[in-house]
This record gives sequence, structure tokens and C-alpha cells, in this order.
Amino acid sequence: TSKTTIVGTATCSDGTRQVTSDSLLLLAVGRVPNVNGLGLDAVGIQLNERGGIDTNQRLQTSVKSIYAAGDCTGGQQYTHYAGFQGAIAARNIILPFSDGGVMGEVPK
Repeated sequence: TSKTTIVGTATCSDGTRQVTSDSLLLLAVGRVPNVNGLGLDAVGIQLNERGGIDTNQRLQTSVKSIYAAGDCTGGQQYTHYAGFQGAIAARNIILPFSDGGVMGEVPK
């Protein structure tokens, strides 16, 4: 019986590299935003091509007084990214005329 080995390399925040190997890889892809039953159509919120809530760079929906962040937008579905979006959305709600609350580079 042959055994396949999967090798992965990651660069840590301190610049060091970490190598790991194993014989099994679990990959979960193709998740879709769960926005069913939220009544978005009743208030006029539009969805994007991925089935998530459509937002602009300030995370405003098609209803400018409603913001969306995290997995419901259909973007990258990672905890740190959702937290980043949540902070940006909160800043834009509290400081609507500021210029610092725009989605940019994703934190790592």
C-alpha cells in the first residue's frame, strides 16, 4: 500500500516558517451565505452574485442605513475577516463622514 504525504508550509507573523506533514487533508470549500428568512427583500436589500448581502466599500447595503459584515456578505468566510468587517462597519455607523472606515487589505 502506498501512502501519500501532504506537506504544508506557513510563514508566521514573526517571520519564522512552520512546516507540517500528514497523510490526510480536510478541505471545506463552497460555503454559501445563510441569508434565508431574514426578510431582506421586504426592506429592499439586494444580494450579490454569490448570494450574500451586497455592500459597498463602507459595508453599506442597498439600504444606506443598514450595514452588513461577516459571512452574510458572501466574501471570505474567516473569523478574523468577519471581525475586521464588523469593526469597519461599526466605525462607519458611528463616524459616517470619516475616511478611515473603508475595506482595504485583509488582516492576516
